[in-house]
Amino acid sequence: MGAGVEVYGNCSSCHGGSGEGGSGRPLANGEVNKTFPHIEDQLRFVYFGTEAYNVAGVTNYGDPN
Repeated sequence: MGAGVEVYGNCSSCHGGSGEGGSGRPLANGEVNKTFPHIEDQLRFVYFGTEAYNVAGVTNYGDPN
């Protein structure tokens, strides 16, 4: 949990301190599951970041629409 808190500090500026959203998509209340319905995709994105999706030609990753 401590490592997660430390890492999320890098994410909270966009996703909000409680995952409520902001300039980044909301993560709280199941919203992240709409963007990444498969946990593997969410983990892959967190691990590799936007750049890996861009290199693969995916410009609108995880769009729940």
